[in-house]
Amino acid sequence: MTIITPGVDPGLEAAAKAYSEIHPNVQFDISPAEYAVYNEKLTTMILGHNFPDIMNLTTAYVMEASSYFLNLAPYLKEYYNLTPEEFKDQVLPSLRPFLGRFEMVSSHHPISDYNQLRLSLDIARTVDKVCPNAYLIQTANPVFEITQLGLRQTKTKVVGFCHGFGGVHEVFRTLGVDEKDVDWQ
Repeated sequence: MTIITPGVDPGLEAAAKAYSEIHPNVQFDISPAEYAVYNEKLTTMILGHNFPDIMNLTTAYVMEASSYFLNLAPYLKEYYNLTPEEFKDQVLPSLRPFLGRFEMVSSHHPISDYNQLRLSLDIARTVDKVCPNAYLIQTANPVFEITQLGLRQTKTKVVGFCHGFGGVHEVFRTLGVDEKDVDWQ
């Protein structure tokens, strides 16, 4: 069984080991990825129809990948005689020590980020009109949402970089571009 997770998760590794001891015919291949590239790695796996059996998703990514999910509610009822609410209330608390970080909630919300999203879409549309062959390097939060908005609503080639604007210096070095020749903020 393949598992992809952002970063090393000792709780997940301990849970997988404990499960394999009880069920020796089930082995786990846990593949940690650096958080900065986790969603991109997961996207590549999904688009290549090579996605893992178990994955850790941020709330921003859930809607993007939702068509690949399997609704487990009927199985909970059939095999354990539990509703999803009963599972959450009765079973999940006992699993939390093994799972480490369990609930991750995005701090980015479409309603409160409306002005940021609108401004970012205006910028992408302007780039599309003025410089249709240019790449828009996007570093503002919420990175994922703004990048997807630009890609889906314009023809602009948008590249999103997470974890701070400092990474833009590495992009300049990689592309062999002198920072003085680039207009960025």
